[in-house]
Amino acid sequence: MKKESKNSLLGVIGAILFALIGAIPFIALYVYCNIRWSFLAYFIGVCSYLGYRLFKGKHDNKVIVKTGIVTLVVTLLAILFIIPSLLIVNKNMGPISDVLPILYDDIDFVKVIIKDTIVALIFAGFSIYTVYKRITPKEVVVEREELEEEKPIKKVKKVTKKK
Repeated sequence: MKKESKNSLLGVIGAILFALIGAIPFIALYVYCNIRWSFLAYFIGVCSYLGYRLFKGKHDNKVIVKTGIVTLVVTLLAILFIIPSLLIVNKNMGPISDVLPILYDDIDFVKVIIKDTIVALIFAGFSIYTVYKRITPKEVVVEREELEEEKPIKKVKKVTKKK
């Protein structure tokens, strides 16, 4: 039976792509329906892990770190840049580069963004934690056992004292 090649870089690329896909409902509801459901950031983490798996990323103890970083970066990117930019475009306020600094100077806008960012990061982190605890530990243990089976066994000589 041929072993599948596991590649961390390919897995991270899959995690990024799927995290961006998972962010679409979060962004669309926020911008176009005026619904601030920051708990939808949970799906960004789930999609990130699914992308990592579908792109055959290496499953080791660093899976939570890799998908966690991708999830947090995509969540921050969505809340701090993509959502304000789409709000500017949706309201025909002008060029994004001119209006974005003005939005971030408004204290009310900043308060809302900070609150939504905190809630979204909590749910994104929670998603990575739950996905990792439910699925990954079993796979990591299996991989460790496979690696241990492949190592050659060293013979140990018993040393006895002569009388």
